[in-house]
Amino acid sequence: MFELIQVNGVDLICYDDGSVWRWSCNKWKKFESKFKGYYQIGLHRKFYFIHRLIAHAFKGFNLESELDIDHIDRDIHNNSSSNLRPCTHQQNHFNRDAKGYIKKHIQKKMGRKRFDGELIWCLMKK
Repeated sequence: MFELIQVNGVDLICYDDGSVWRWSCNKWKKFESKFKGYYQIGLHRKFYFIHRLIAHAFKGFNLESELDIDHIDRDIHNNSSSNLRPCTHQQNHFNRDAKGYIKKHIQKKMGRKRFDGELIWCLMKK
């Protein structure tokens, strides 16, 4: 399934598998440049993340919104429409932290404790 959208005056075809195509030089071209691991596309000196375009095409997401787009399976290369959901920045971090992805600067403030034989992360008292 695909949706034809117009962003910044440029026609794009977005497929529900997460690919985005643009009409250029009399043919359709697929764009896959990366920034910090995320696929993006440049349109008239403005860059858009592919996952935001897919959410816009299939979920009605406003591109100018301050909401994040969460990759449900935490794979930033999986931009299929069924893997994306709009959420707040805090909700997006809950998804990351709940699965054990804790940044190093946060780990310094946290310690590990055993709870019912399972190792867990918790905030340490000063």
